[in-house]
Amino acid sequence: PWWIEGKGFLHLFTKYTGVRELYWNTSPDGRSWTPDRKLAGIEGHYQTSSRRGNRVITAFNMHPEGKPDLRTNLYYVETNDLGKTWRTIGGDVMETPMTDKHCPALIRDFEDEGRLVYMKDINFDAADNPVILVVTSADHKAGPSGNPREWTLCHWRGDHWDFRVVTTSTHNYDMGSLYIEPDGVWRIIAP
Repeated sequence: PWWIEGKGFLHLFTKYTGVRELYWNTSPDGRSWTPDRKLAGIEGHYQTSSRRGNRVITAFNMHPEGKPDLRTNLYYVETNDLGKTWRTIGGDVMETPMTDKHCPALIRDFEDEGRLVYMKDINFDAADNPVILVVTSADHKAGPSGNPREWTLCHWRGDHWDFRVVTTSTHNYDMGSLYIEPDGVWRIIAP
């Protein structure tokens, strides 16, 4: 749950409904909550989120046929009004729940590239632009068959998404966090 000063909590979470679907609800005090509302139901998802001020951003993948071993694609939406309105990075209002894998929230069609997407972290750069950290792979199995496993920064540059591979890994589930310091230094801290 993200605390929005003076407004309450915005809670982003997953429900298992046969597949993993993304939901949200809100609370003014952490005790009473609105009914759950579905954000995305594109055959299954994992997500990561962050907050700055009233703005909550989230990025997520999708699971074709509900199979997490096939996780792919990268989506992004944000809200600055506790989920009353969800928008793409370009400001277009998204109808929820999102159910079309080619909806405007899609920022890269990794499925078409034959790449799997493993969500790691999301943060803001110094200009409040989102930066998403993912690992991409060609295979869900451990071992060299999916190499290269690429740690990729997906950075909104104000008018386009920039994708930069920063290192490689030997496992899809290697985990790390993205720290963007006030002095402009970016760090990925990972085992």
